[in-house]
Amino acid sequence: DFAISGVATGEQVQIVYRMTQERLDGAAAADPSVAIPNGAIYRQFINGKWAEFDQSEGDEIGSSAAQDNNFCTDASGIFATGLQPGNQCVFLNVRDGGLNDGDGLVNGVVRTLGGVALTGEDNRPKGSSSGCSVTRDPVSLYQRGDWLFIFGFLIWLAIVVRKRNLP
Repeated sequence: DFAISGVATGEQVQIVYRMTQERLDGAAAADPSVAIPNGAIYRQFINGKWAEFDQSEGDEIGSSAAQDNNFCTDASGIFATGLQPGNQCVFLNVRDGGLNDGDGLVNGVVRTLGGVALTGEDNRPKGSSSGCSVTRDPVSLYQRGDWLFIFGFLIWLAIVVRKRNLP
C-alpha cells in the first residue's frame, strides 16, 4: 500500500518494490523473499471495490528479477510487461487521478491499496474486515439457505397482505 505525495498534478509516478512474504500472525518470515507465482494478478481497492490493475489509459505494470544484492532497481528498461512468474520485483506506473489512483483525484497524491494476488485466495489486506475472495468452486443455491429463508418470508408476507386487501 502506498500514498505518494508531491506528485506533479496529473502526472505519473513510478513505484518499484520487492515482493516480500508476510506471515498471517504478523511475525517475521524465515525467508522474507518471495517470487511472483503463476497466474498472479494485481488487485487493488479503488472506490470501495476490488479491481484488477487497469492499463487502458497508459498506466503500466511490470516485473523483473531482483538485481545486485537482492534489490529492485529503477524501471529503466529492465522490467518485463505484466507480472512474470519467478520475478521478485514489481513496477507500477500510475497517473495522479487516473484509473489506478486509489483516491481518484487529481490532487498531487497517488494512493494504491492492493498487491499481487492469486484467484482462489483470500485477497483481503491484513486486518481488513472487508474485501473479496475469488474462488474456483461454484456455490449452489442450496448452500445459501439464508437467501431461501428471506425469499420464503417475502412470499409469506405478500400472501398475508393480499388476503387482508381482499373484500
